[in-house]
Amino acid sequence: MNLSLLNTDWYIKQLRDRTTHESLPLAIDLTDEEIDDMTSRLELHQPSEITLPVPKDLLKSAYEADPNTFGETADTSIINQLPPGVEYSEMVYNQLAMATPYSMPVDSLDNEVSFFLEGRSAGTDRQGNERFYLQTQDKMVLELLQNNLWLRPIYFANTVSRDGLLGLDDYFQFEGKAFRIVPKARETGPFGYVDTEVHADRLSQFKFTLWDSPDVYFDENIRRMLGNYRYGFTQLADAFMDQGDLESAAYWLKYGEDNIPFREIEHDWTVATLYAYRYMKVNEVERANQLAYFISERLRYYLKYDMEKLNSLEDRISSLDEEIQMARARARTDDARNLQAQRERLISQRESVIEDVSFAVSRLSILQNIFFEHDDEETAELLRLDVQFITDGRLGLPDSIEASRERIEMFGLNN
Repeated sequence: MNLSLLNTDWYIKQLRDRTTHESLPLAIDLTDEEIDDMTSRLELHQPSEITLPVPKDLLKSAYEADPNTFGETADTSIINQLPPGVEYSEMVYNQLAMATPYSMPVDSLDNEVSFFLEGRSAGTDRQGNERFYLQTQDKMVLELLQNNLWLRPIYFANTVSRDGLLGLDDYFQFEGKAFRIVPKARETGPFGYVDTEVHADRLSQFKFTLWDSPDVYFDENIRRMLGNYRYGFTQLADAFMDQGDLESAAYWLKYGEDNIPFREIEHDWTVATLYAYRYMKVNEVERANQLAYFISERLRYYLKYDMEKLNSLEDRISSLDEEIQMARARARTDDARNLQAQRERLISQRESVIEDVSFAVSRLSILQNIFFEHDDEETAELLRLDVQFITDGRLGLPDSIEASRERIEMFGLNN
């Protein structure tokens, strides 16, 4: 489903009534009038806990049954497993016919799914109380969750904004580039729970045609999307590392970089930096060093640019300080006010550049640690001296492996 289109009446009716892309009609139990009413107005939502039962007996019967037996009348054993108040219908048949097992036994699933649905911010009322609302797409996702009986797989693309995820994060299982909602609350990271076997299978089926070609131009939007794909590989590698399987972790890191190599122009150098650090963690010395060398060159290039910009901003702020004092001394109030406004804008820009500089040095600290850990003290020291020179001694890198490890500990990378 397209979540944006799920706010329109015609799209909801189409999903309810038609087979689309080999998908049978969805579990939408709303009349035309109810759909028209839902899509024609917005209402405030009271944040609340949502609880949905998981009919395990029905799931087991459905997964064990022959789909060819489903029809106008289903096997009695399946009908008897329908939850109270649910009658066998074409909508239920569609869910049974497309039932897809989870990657774990049904008995290990939770008996119910419970999540807090806050809603989207609608500002505050006159008393200052925050208000919330649900878009039609949110209501429709709830409709599907309630009617699906946990039979058909429901996924969110991992590019969906947090507002659209409804607070279901604890039930996300990362598969390829999507989150499957699994009725099993587990400890999840920012990309959900990773079942290494399932996630690896999904990623192995992706095709990366020409993504490794230096002759193909990638604009900023595509570069941003490449980072999203790389997260799929790094999360899989992390899961294997948690299992102590460094060989598999190394395989998927190399597989990811071979198919989506890092270029001279990237959207986010943090992804590349942490990629190199993971290579070090899985004992891929050559890969870690090569990538660290490459990234450090690019980061130092941008650091020089940012420092030049920072120095220029500070010179302009200093000049404005003198002009403001002169304007005040001559009682030119309006001139002083305008100059002060310019100064505040420049200070805001300076703070942003300082943040970029600090962030670049942090990433260079991680790369330096790779060199230290691989006993390349010469390169680590040269990198430290270079950063000290570029920043005029304002910011520096550690001067020993012990200090480097302490900084890495501060970043939380040893956890």
